[in-house]
Amino acid sequence: MHGRARRRRDTAEEIAHPGRVIPKAMRRTIYIGGAAATFTCMSLLLSVTDFNAVISGEVADPVVGVLYDAMGETGARMVMAVVLISFLSCTISLQAAAGRLIHSYARDEMIAGHRLLRRFAHARAVPGYALFVSAAVPLLIAFASLFSEDALTNIVSFAILGIYGSFQMVVLAALAPGSRGGVRRASSPWAAGACR
Repeated sequence: MHGRARRRRDTAEEIAHPGRVIPKAMRRTIYIGGAAATFTCMSLLLSVTDFNAVISGEVADPVVGVLYDAMGETGARMVMAVVLISFLSCTISLQAAAGRLIHSYARDEMIAGHRLLRRFAHARAVPGYALFVSAAVPLLIAFASLFSEDALTNIVSFAILGIYGSFQMVVLAALAPGSRGGVRRASSPWAAGACR
């Protein structure tokens, strides 16, 4: 029971009242991210001057073309630098989350090498070995992709299918008790509509 309780909170251990705070943060992320993505996409679409050239493939990279036309070379490079920083930030946050997940499983002795992976550097407040694994595995995949022509397509396809498959498994697990006639009661203080 103790192990299960720890696993339930592994993704939000540093947050006070995660059952209320995390759902609200997730909703805000969806709203703000959706609005920002919609604004960006609409801005790029409205900035395209020749849709026929884009559709025919004559303009191979319309986004970069739009940036150069609208902002010049210096402005376009500044925007691409911001995009690069955001991608790096996302990569680091995903690796940190993966490291936390590896550490939580190792702490409960659920994976191979748990004695090493559960070690925690209290001075820096990070699970060092788990973070190393979360960085080493993508590095090995990136290195192996150098020997495959369609590696990028395979990696992106697996990432997309993997993340949505994982989300769907959580939904199916939540629906399972109801399909067997059982009554599922939420163990969290949050419920649909409670954080509006």
